Amino acid sequence: MSPGYDYVVESAAIDFLAELEPDELRFLLGSFEWLARKPNEPGILSHHDRAGRAVQAHFFGSYTIVAWTDHAVREVRIVEVIED
Repeated sequence: MSPGYDYVVESAAIDFLAELEPDELRFLLGSFEWLARKPNEPGILSHHDRAGRAVQAHFFGSYTIVAWTDHAVREVRIVEVIED
């Protein structure tokens, strides 16, 4: 995904993705790739988690993708996906 970042999907988000129809899954995977290409894009909502990381909420269609960017290893970490 150069010059962007890679994305990593954490287990809570994988559990959600496993239940999706193929079209919805493709849509979300494309959204993850978009976030990885634009790792500095601010989310609509932001807060700091217990570790002090800036966690961003991004809206894509009827989904909210919660993620944080690890610039040290050039990854966008997908923490959670919520269907609105």
